[in-house]
Amino acid sequence: MNSSRDIDDEREMFVHKFENWSSQDQVEFVERLLGKMAHCQHRRIDAALQPMLERDFIHSMLPIDLDDDHQLLNHHLTSNHNHLHLNNNSNHNNHHNHHYNHHPAPSVGSTSPHLSDPFMDLSAKLINSATLLPIKSQCKRQKMIYHCKFGEFGVMEGQFTEPSGVAVNAQNDIIVADTNNHRIQIFDNEGRFKFQFGECGKRDGQLLYPNRVAVVKSSGDIIVTERSPTHQIQVYTQYGQFVRKFGANILQHPRGVTVDNKGRIIVVECKVMRVIIFDQMGNVLHKFGCSKHLEFPNGVVVNDQQEIFISDNRAHCVKVFSYDGQFLRQIGGEGLTNYPIGVCINDAGEILVADNHNNFNITIFNQDGSLISALESKVKHAQCFDVALMDDNSVVLASKDYRIYIYRYLQMQALSTMTSFD
Repeated sequence: MNSSRDIDDEREMFVHKFENWSSQDQVEFVERLLGKMAHCQHRRIDAALQPMLERDFIHSMLPIDLDDDHQLLNHHLTSNHNHLHLNNNSNHNNHHNHHYNHHPAPSVGSTSPHLSDPFMDLSAKLINSATLLPIKSQCKRQKMIYHCKFGEFGVMEGQFTEPSGVAVNAQNDIIVADTNNHRIQIFDNEGRFKFQFGECGKRDGQLLYPNRVAVVKSSGDIIVTERSPTHQIQVYTQYGQFVRKFGANILQHPRGVTVDNKGRIIVVECKVMRVIIFDQMGNVLHKFGCSKHLEFPNGVVVNDQQEIFISDNRAHCVKVFSYDGQFLRQIGGEGLTNYPIGVCINDAGEILVADNHNNFNITIFNQDGSLISALESKVKHAQCFDVALMDDNSVVLASKDYRIYIYRYLQMQALSTMTSFD
């Protein structure tokens, strides 16, 4: 029988290991653990948790907002009873059970109702915080593999410290916002370095934390957004020559940027949940707030009918607005497009929603929101920042592992045009 000190040491050792796992591994472990717990009717949860388990990493690991049902479940889980009661015969439980992933759980020690170990402490923290995982997608996704990758950590040409934004121009060059290196790097379609521009600073031609890029099709000009402290837009020629900058007194948290077929610049802001439409000279043509519909916007694209498609990471979907701010419809949803990181429109007018929940996933819809097909990568990525489309409809992915990946999804889709779904 382990002593209290042994248990404390084991708990501390586990928490230390857990914090050093990748965020993806953390999420997968918690999914399996919660899946196992969902089958236990009576399980004791220690009320006194170790201070280390109170850290914010648990909340940042699973940033999920609660709906009314989740709050109801949390009320029952955080009552003053000594045991967690999950009544399999109740209607509420039948409704909630599908929020857990029923995968084989890892070995976490005894399955006794009185289990008390670091795993259960972690579980208690998660449940008492009501950090419930989204529904596991029931969509059968076809596997895809990247055919090209380039980049590594560093400050030299072809290296990145945070490739947080990516775009593609008419020549199929890949434009990367290398945020913490305060520069923009340009590569050909096979990842060969061509040139770069920008350096750290606030003067003309200098950049400070550029986080997103877009391209004006007619001119090839490169639109760059900068996050705090400058939070502005800069315009450069396709050769990297500074043209102008604007928006510092208007923008607060620019997150996604795109350019429509008339050269208008559309910026979506997180935190303040706002869309601003500029002309090429920086004049505000229109702006509207959308806090009633958005939770954490991070990507934007527009079609030829002046509809704005915004990927919402926390709402697990794409929200569609008109240029005057009217909410039109939703595409995707929890269980199908979990934690989207970007949205694109291909030459066929199809909507591609990218996410990296468990894998790098691409889910393809018609513009009315009807599902066409779905794919997932054979390899896992630590975290995906942004996506863009090449003229052959290959998907360019910027990843937290300091690399750019290129996926050819069309060949994979052609193998199974009518993908079956459960």
